[in-house]
Amino acid sequence: MTRRMARFTSTVVDVIGKGGGNLNTGTNLAVNSGGSPDPGKLEYHMGPVLASPLKLYIICYGNWNQTHQNTIRDFPSSLSSPAIDPSVAEWWSTVRFYSDQTGSNVTDCITLSGEFFDSKLSHGPRLNRLSMQAVIKSAVTSQPKPLPLDPRNGFYLVLTSSG
Repeated sequence: MTRRMARFTSTVVDVIGKGGGNLNTGTNLAVNSGGSPDPGKLEYHMGPVLASPLKLYIICYGNWNQTHQNTIRDFPSSLSSPAIDPSVAEWWSTVRFYSDQTGSNVTDCITLSGEFFDSKLSHGPRLNRLSMQAVIKSAVTSQPKPLPLDPRNGFYLVLTSSG
């Protein structure tokens, strides 16, 4: 796995693992998972989890060359099995061993469902929370090819370039 993909992996995990709960030591294996007895000992803190398949919409803000774009596209594909090489599918499949407060298994299904490129830095060279929201709004309202507005199953990932 390339260093860039490994960094992207930890960023996605950080984002998905947040949202009201922290990942701490403890165990919360789904009874119906048939999973490993010790796949990391994560304790569930009642925050949101991936309960249904997730549609990933990538928004590349800034200048991205073709190699970087391909790396970004390849990562979500590497979560699925069979996956491209290098793959994180085996590691990612461990999320199925965990459950939410209802005892339902967490989904491991993430699909790259769309891309949007803003190479003109239309919201300025520095982004904050509000301008990030504006970037996403631009992506779902732009013409001629907006990203779909998907508040239920969509995850909009804004990636910024260094220059």
